[in-house]
Amino acid sequence: MIDTGLNLTSEAEVLVKALIAVMGLVFVLMTAARTRAVVPTVGAIVFAGLVGWAVANTDFIEQKVDEDIRGARGVPTVVVADA
Repeated sequence: MIDTGLNLTSEAEVLVKALIAVMGLVFVLMTAARTRAVVPTVGAIVFAGLVGWAVANTDFIEQKVDEDIRGARGVPTVVVADA
């Protein structure tokens, strides 16, 4: 039962990532078709690529955020402000 749930979750994750990639492609094509200009189309390509990279590398982003929160030593950092 647990294996089935894990398999369905991983399949759904792959499906969502593929759907986001297709949506990025549609976004670029619609931008190119509506504006017929190079600069907005290049901007759409860069934005779609950035979103695609972020979705594909969520583990990397989570790790970097965790390092920022916990610090280099692995313990939560405390910031004390002078009043």
